[in-house]
Amino acid sequence: MSTVARPMSRTTHIFCKRTVLRLLPNPGCLPRKAPPKAGKRITFLVSGFPPFKEIRASIRNPQHRCYDRFVELRKAATQAMRGRGWTDEAVALKFTMSAPAFAKGKVLLDYLSGIMDTLDGSHGPHFTYLPIVFQDDCQVAICESHFRHSKKIGYVVEVEFLGEKEQDSKFPINCKEAPRNAGTPSEDQQ
Repeated sequence: MSTVARPMSRTTHIFCKRTVLRLLPNPGCLPRKAPPKAGKRITFLVSGFPPFKEIRASIRNPQHRCYDRFVELRKAATQAMRGRGWTDEAVALKFTMSAPAFAKGKVLLDYLSGIMDTLDGSHGPHFTYLPIVFQDDCQVAICESHFRHSKKIGYVVEVEFLGEKEQDSKFPINCKEAPRNAGTPSEDQQ
């Protein structure tokens, strides 16, 4: 019996007669260019439902029933980044989903969390996914999400890259200048 390994977009497969074994998921591409500069935006449209966040199983797992959603978003984001590296700075993320309804038991925040988890990097004891747009979802400083009732199912993600100056101008309060006792009750309030 001969085996042939062929790289696929979803995972690496080994073909043994008619049996297909999934070995490893695709970790992503190493960037060839510098990250986008502050003020730049990328936008991408993906058909179908977005990936979602759930506690019981990671959508990053190739055995997850909706793993294809994770792969499709990573492909679209990789194409939109056009070889540029992920950013270490803050980003603003806008997400608009169009569908007849949410999947059973899901809310817009589940999808938004799934999108952010897909666009960042992740690692576990046995495997690593490279970041695509940002290193960690805590970099999403500004977030906007919308749902549009539609017969067609799909979603649009827009990411704006924020530099420090850009980020500071979008927030009404500069956290660096907040007083040390901010958030604690004053003597009058106690």
